[in-house]
Amino acid sequence: MTGKTRKATFNLHTEVIEALDEAVQRGESRSKNALVERALIKELNELKRKIRGSNGSMRHKTPCFAQICRKSNPVSRPRMKKPPGVSGNAAPTVGGGRGAP
Repeated sequence: MTGKTRKATFNLHTEVIEALDEAVQRGESRSKNALVERALIKELNELKRKIRGSNGSMRHKTPCFAQICRKSNPVSRPRMKKPPGVSGNAAPTVGGGRGAP
């Protein structure tokens, strides 16, 4: 992930901090920050999948749903609006529709 970073302070159980230190010492991550960020992104993506899997029934309870999706998956893009006159999943036709040369 690229871009600006912001300092955040969290209280974690001692065992979690120790496990984090050990993982970095073993070379499993380049830093504690990188490991924590990767874990949080993974968890946010899982939450996003659960929300999507519930057919959107939780979206009204999550006011920042779109914001979570954009931040946890920066390559996701908003859906394009359909042009007037196009309904459903039908692709617009070239040349005026059926039977046109």
